[in-house]
Amino acid sequence: MSEDTIFLKMLQSALNKQLGIPHLRIHFLRSIEALLGQLPLCEVKGDSPFIIMEQRFRGRLHDQYVKKIKEQAPESRVIVLTNEITRDGLALLYELGVDNTIVKPLSMNTLIEKIANAIVPPAKLGKLMDQARQLLAEGEAKAALNVTDSILSIKPDSSTGLMLRGDALRALGQPNEALLQYQQAMEMAQLFVGPVQRLAEHYAELGDTVRELHYLQKLDALSPLNYDRKIDMGKASLVLGRADVAHKYLNEAVRIAGQGDARLLGEVAAKLARTCMEHFPEACEQHLRTIVDMGGTMPTKAIAETWNRLGISLRRQGRWQDAVTEYTKAIQRAPDDENLYFNKALAETDGQLHAEAARSLSAAISINPAFGRHDPAMAARMSRIFELAGELEQARKYSAIAEELDNAEHDPND
Repeated sequence: MSEDTIFLKMLQSALNKQLGIPHLRIHFLRSIEALLGQLPLCEVKGDSPFIIMEQRFRGRLHDQYVKKIKEQAPESRVIVLTNEITRDGLALLYELGVDNTIVKPLSMNTLIEKIANAIVPPAKLGKLMDQARQLLAEGEAKAALNVTDSILSIKPDSSTGLMLRGDALRALGQPNEALLQYQQAMEMAQLFVGPVQRLAEHYAELGDTVRELHYLQKLDALSPLNYDRKIDMGKASLVLGRADVAHKYLNEAVRIAGQGDARLLGEVAAKLARTCMEHFPEACEQHLRTIVDMGGTMPTKAIAETWNRLGISLRRQGRWQDAVTEYTKAIQRAPDDENLYFNKALAETDGQLHAEAARSLSAAISINPAFGRHDPAMAARMSRIFELAGELEQARKYSAIAEELDNAEHDPND
């Protein structure tokens, strides 16, 4: 995925003439959507994708998509192209799972070497590590533990081997032994984020927020451009009552995401809502509002979902009027999103504006006649909104739908 015509010509020559890869196996893609869309096709065919993509594409950073690619196609190999790379940018790419980087311009020989290093099957140690990862993914922790014995017999100071051993021990219900492996792995490689990440996860599972934040900060020092981690640090700081520090981290998360593809802002909004909405709605509101203000180029669905989350955070604070105002703005941007009308109706119900709530709900139904017909709880809420507005026929209709759905869910013969 690149628009660099000079590089693309060199790449095509390297793949066709030097490496002997046929034209039919090569796809030149013009968008991240097209790239992600190819991954399921590769899975169906049993192919392992080999991807070369620009870090900055059409003026926006795309490095965060390395993680998405690796999640969808764990066996893929990814090389990221860039005109320049900083130490922090490189740390982030390798944390996200990149297999190699290419700094342009470069010679044909260097390009072939980079591709070959990413494609060629790994040596014995690498194969054992891949085997251990595969066994862990399949839930075979005992077998994975045995493989780590072989890894550490070859290279006793292997940070990856120690980390995988820790993963196996944690999966086997031995957290203290796992902790020792993670700590040892961290000491072996000061610039390797994996063991430190495991330590942060370990203390998060224990509910030890002080130690969790300590290791998150260590990770941030190693790789400071990971917006996901900034949100985790913000939440941990809120839990510890450090609101000013938390807002600094959350501001950084939004800023970093804003430098990338516009869809990433929607992902930040979703994670903010998951991590902060329930216990810290005011903090969540502040940063969701920033995202809405920045979201001029966000896809309509993403901006609508973000505005919905903003409205929910306002309702949780008892600010139903502000929520109605935000939903009204959102509907101007996304007039065909039934969820916006439904949530506007809920906010209006909070303020006892029952006639207005019924009109908003009717608008949602006119957009999507099937709305509320698959969820008994939603159908029941819709029935109540119509009942409070005096629209009893509609209230009875959705009450019957809710009862039918609820009975179907609890049918012992189903």
